[in-house]
Amino acid sequence: MTSEVLFNILDDLDDDQLSKFQWFLQKPNNVQGLPAITKSRLQTLDRCKTVDVIVETYGLQRAVQVTRVVLEKISRNDLLQRTENLPPFRLSLLFLRLKVKLMDSWSVKKDGSSSSCLKWKLSSSRLFCTTQNSG
Repeated sequence: MTSEVLFNILDDLDDDQLSKFQWFLQKPNNVQGLPAITKSRLQTLDRCKTVDVIVETYGLQRAVQVTRVVLEKISRNDLLQRTENLPPFRLSLLFLRLKVKLMDSWSVKKDGSSSSCLKWKLSSSRLFCTTQNSG
């Protein structure tokens, strides 16, 4: 998800809904462990600047999480559908962590030789490895 998608979502909120959205951003733990955004930072912001502050405060990945939670709280589940088909950041992060662990420890015995991974590639939900045999 990009900041532009976040803006388009907020652009579909009327002024009252935007006010409620910003009010929820002032509450801690919308997503566990994330801080609230102070009222003074949100008080006079339009939609564009609200997106900027959310992304600046949480980073893009967590800004998406917070946006999803707050949209549920203001009963705008129709806007959640826009976020469902976007790249799953957590899954990518999980595969990246798996890749690092495998790179550190993977070795396969095959016909008396060992193979080690030279290059990893993440494609869709699969992790691929290019090997070089030594023997």
